Amino acid sequence: MADPYVTLDARVRAILFEARGADGALGADALALHVPAGRYRTERDQCPLTDPSYEAEYFDGAVRLEWGAESGENNPLDNVQIKTARLLVHLGVAGSQAMAPWVFPLSDGASATLRPYPRGMGKCRRITDALECPDLVRDGTEVDPVPIGITAAGDTTPTNLGGGRMVFTTPYDFLYRVLRSNRGDP
Repeated sequence: MADPYVTLDARVRAILFEARGADGALGADALALHVPAGRYRTERDQCPLTDPSYEAEYFDGAVRLEWGAESGENNPLDNVQIKTARLLVHLGVAGSQAMAPWVFPLSDGASATLRPYPRGMGKCRRITDALECPDLVRDGTEVDPVPIGITAAGDTTPTNLGGGRMVFTTPYDFLYRVLRSNRGDP
C-alpha cells in the first residue's frame, strides 16, 4: 500500500489541476462542477505562498495543498478503518495594479486585480464546489485508501500579505477508508 496521503493528494490534484470529470465519464454533476485544466496552477517549487520571495509572475492562481493531522475513532482490531485527513488549500490572488501583468489566467482582466477580495472568494467557492462533489472525489476503481468525500471544515480566511498579494485559505476534511491489513511501511 502506498502512503495514504499520496493517494489522497493525487485525487485532489486531479480535481484542481487535471480537469478530472471533464470527459463526462464520472456523471453529469462531475461534468458540471469540474475545474477546467489551467484554471489554477500548483505552487512553484513547493514554496509557501506567504514567502516574500515568491515570484510575482507565478503568484496569482497558485494553489498550495497542506496536509494536516489524521483523525478517526475506530476499533483497532477492525480491518476497515474510516479516517479523516485535514487539508488546507491556499490560493494566491493578485491585488494591485502593479500585479496586473501577472493575473492568471489572463482572461480575468487587469481591472479585477483591483478587487482581489471578491475575486478570491469566488475562486475559493469554485474550488469548494469541485472538492465537495462526490462524483469527482469517488470512483469505482480499487485504490487503498478509498476516497469517500471532502467537506469544507471552516470559513475561508483571506490574508493580506502586502505588495498586492492576498492568500485565501480554506480548511477541508477528507474522509477516506483504509484497510488495516494493507498497512505497510510507506
